[in-house]
Amino acid sequence: EAYEMEVSRAYFRALRDEFLEDRSTKPPYRAAPKRLKYDFVFGRYLGLCLTRFLARVVDVTNTTLTLMAVGAVLFFLWSLVLDENTYYLAWSWLCVGWAHLLFNVYFEQHILEIRKQLVPEGSPHLVSLVNSFNATSSSLQQQQKTPFQSISEKDLTLPGWCSVDLEKYLKGRSKLRNVFVKGTPNRQDTLYWMDRYGPTLYLIILQSNLIFIGLDFATQLMFFLPTMYNSEASRTSFVVYLVLAVLSISGNMLNKKHLVANLAVVCSVGSLRNINAIADVFQEEKTENLVRCFLVIYRLHRVASRSAPVSSKGDDGHYTTKLDPLEIREVSQTFNNFACI
Repeated sequence: EAYEMEVSRAYFRALRDEFLEDRSTKPPYRAAPKRLKYDFVFGRYLGLCLTRFLARVVDVTNTTLTLMAVGAVLFFLWSLVLDENTYYLAWSWLCVGWAHLLFNVYFEQHILEIRKQLVPEGSPHLVSLVNSFNATSSSLQQQQKTPFQSISEKDLTLPGWCSVDLEKYLKGRSKLRNVFVKGTPNRQDTLYWMDRYGPTLYLIILQSNLIFIGLDFATQLMFFLPTMYNSEASRTSFVVYLVLAVLSISGNMLNKKHLVANLAVVCSVGSLRNINAIADVFQEEKTENLVRCFLVIYRLHRVASRSAPVSSKGDDGHYTTKLDPLEIREVSQTFNNFACI
C-alpha cells in the first residue's frame, strides 16, 4: 500500500506538470502561450472537481434509472423462463453479481490506463520513482510487472495520447461509436469510451454501479440467502453460495474510494479541464490573501501597541524580536503580495 501511495503522488506531480503545460492536441503539441502560473494550487483544483463530480454522482440521471429498469425487466423475463424457480434464480443472480465484479475490475484498469496515457512516460517524477523502486527491490521487479516497465532510457517528453494515429483510429472505430459520436475527436478524446462523451458514460456506469451494490446486498440478505438456506439443497451448497455471495459483494464495494478519485482526475484534466473550477481556485486564493492581510495588519497593530517606549539612544529593538517566525513569514508574504499589484 505504501508503494501505491508513492505511485499516486508521482502521477499527481506528473499530471500537475501537464496541466500547467496545457499542451495542444495537435502536432507538434506545443504548450499554450498563456499558461497558469507555476504556483497554481492543483490539489485544490482537483478537490473542487471531486466535490462537483460527487454531487453529480448522487444526482441520478434518467438514463441511469432507465438502464436499471431495463435490467429489472430482463431479469423478470429470465425468471419466467426458469418458471420462477428460486434456486436457479439465486444462482443466476449470483452470476450477475460476479459479472458485475469482473466488469468493475476491467473498468478500474481502464481508468488507470487513461491516467497513464495522460502523462509522459519520461516524466521526472515517474522516472525517479522507477529508479528508487529498482534500487530497493531489483529482484522483485524481475518477478512482478510494474506500471513503468515501458519507460526506456530515452527522454520521452510527450504523453501517450500524442502517439495516437487519428486516421487509423477513425477507420477502426466501431459502428456503435459512429452512431452516437459525431465528428472527429482529438487525440485525448480517443482515450475514453465513446470519445468526448466518455465522462458522461463513466458517470452513468458509476451511478449504476453504486445502485447495483445496494440492490445486490439487499436482495441477497432479504431473499436469496434465506431461500437457499430453506431450500432442499445440501448445506454444502448453501455454504458455497454464501461464500461466493460475500466475496462478490465485498469485491464490488472494495476500492470504491480510489475509483471515484481516479475518475474525477481523468475527467478534469487535459481537454476536459474545468474552467469554472480554475476560476474558483483563483477566487479562493484571493480571499485567502485578503484574510491574511487583515490578520497581518492586526498583528502589526498589536505589536505596535505593546511596544516599549523608544530609549534615549533611539534603539527599541528590531521588529523580528517581537514577532514569532510564523508571523514574520506572514508579514513578508503580505508585502510580497502588495509588490505584485
